Amino acid sequence: MSESFDRSAARARSYLNVISDIFYSTYENQHPLDNTLRSFFRENKKYGSKDRRFITESLYAVYRWFGWLKDDFPSQTNSPEESSEFCSSLLNALAWDETFQDHPVVAYLIQKFSFEPKTEMDDSLLAPDWLQDECKEIDYRSLQSRPPVWIRLQGQNKDKALTELENKGAGPEVLSELTGAVKLNGSRLNLSEFISYKKGSFEIQDLASQCLGVLCAPNKGEFWWDVCAGGGGKSLQLASLLENSGKVTSSDIRTFKLKEVMKRAQRGRFENIQTKTVEQARNKKYEGVLIDAPCSCTGVWRRNPESRWMTSKRDVEEIAKIQKQILEESCHAVKAGGKLVYATCSITQTENEAVVENFLELHPEFKLNPIKHPLTNELTDGMIRINFQPHDSDAMFAAVMIRL
Repeated sequence: MSESFDRSAARARSYLNVISDIFYSTYENQHPLDNTLRSFFRENKKYGSKDRRFITESLYAVYRWFGWLKDDFPSQTNSPEESSEFCSSLLNALAWDETFQDHPVVAYLIQKFSFEPKTEMDDSLLAPDWLQDECKEIDYRSLQSRPPVWIRLQGQNKDKALTELENKGAGPEVLSELTGAVKLNGSRLNLSEFISYKKGSFEIQDLASQCLGVLCAPNKGEFWWDVCAGGGGKSLQLASLLENSGKVTSSDIRTFKLKEVMKRAQRGRFENIQTKTVEQARNKKYEGVLIDAPCSCTGVWRRNPESRWMTSKRDVEEIAKIQKQILEESCHAVKAGGKLVYATCSITQTENEAVVENFLELHPEFKLNPIKHPLTNELTDGMIRINFQPHDSDAMFAAVMIRL
């Protein structure tokens, strides 16, 4: 046996044990894969960048194609290298994902198990059964690739930011349909180290999320409340659209998130952002209230493929109750003639159209505001979906309502 073959065999054993342990741990305990991987590599420094890449991409591939694998995937295995079912499932996932086809570990496993790729199956198996009733027009293949990094240019130095991105291999591609939106085609870049990022000339923000800020369409001098601000991406976009006028009040029940909001506001030199608790913020009146509600996150399944197999129909129904409650508690802060914008990064009917229709039945003082789709320019009834394709982004739903 050659030395390279020996090395491949040893690496295969190491990789397969790690992949097996992490897969079964995340699947059985319903843990986010990215958090588990970070913890594992933090505790196991012996794995270099190439090792980490193989392990990480293999796990994402298995979860991405798990709908085609699960009938053959062993429920558990104590010796993954000796399990033809486990290894064949992994090799199929890597083949369908077109990942690591020439990797020596893959070549070793193919030879050991005389592996031949499995023929493709029904696309609808790539997501849980309950999704078919929730989203009838979904293109399941659109779930099978990770979206690129999108950024939003802001401030006065957009051209300098684009030049730096180009020079450092980020491959910026300006989207003509949405001002400031740029897709990055480079990989493995630490954008936080870019000078233009440190100076606040761009923010990392997915295209779908950027569309939401455009739908809000704040007028200069207005006061807006970002109810579920999280890390503040949409608060910063609102502040930018307001041209540093008016005021954006950012709140979140996770008060620790508000520190990140102000940190980003300072980097972007925005003086029209303030943070308050939800209880403090809801006692004011605003020209606009944005509710980017907590949701099932089915619209970001491309980034977190394990979530497909950890989210149930019951989860969706339970979170819709929370969304209705947030709408009910926040709508009173909208001034007469003001906007109420409800959004989720979900593709389910239960969390989107159904929540809005229920709200409008209970609150005749609000009505949908017909508005153009930010990417297609088509007139809508006020409820808008951003799909995974054709622009290669996350998916999102938004409804723009006016208080009469």
